[in-house]
Amino acid sequence: MNGLLSLLFLAALYSFSPTSSIADEEPLFGTYGYKHGLLHEHGVIPDLLNKTGLNCCDGGMGGECRATRLRSMAHESGNMTRMQWEFLHHETWCPVNTEVRFDVTFPYDVISQDITAVVCARKAAPGTCPPTTFCAAQAGIPG
Repeated sequence: MNGLLSLLFLAALYSFSPTSSIADEEPLFGTYGYKHGLLHEHGVIPDLLNKTGLNCCDGGMGGECRATRLRSMAHESGNMTRMQWEFLHHETWCPVNTEVRFDVTFPYDVISQDITAVVCARKAAPGTCPPTTFCAAQAGIPG
């Protein structure tokens, strides 16, 4: 009887354990690979790469496009003010080290209250910023 109870306990325990590994989970918002497949599926990444002439996603540069949000922030230094684009990398606003394009079309089923941009950047841990951004686009209106 003890063996049967142990077997039932192990079966119950197994049924409550997670079946997916961390590697199977979707990346955090705005981090390396977040919604990457969706952006490819709807033509956003091919449009961005075509207009920039870059191939950062698989061109050996170590970048990956991800869905995110952009904002423009004023940075003051002495008596000068400089505008800087930033993108949301999980919960951290990070600098965009490249021009931001406004001529890339985002289909309506890609744009949401949270997702309004795409950025191609290197990998970085949440809470830190990628050392390099290769290209970026703010959502254009579908034609």
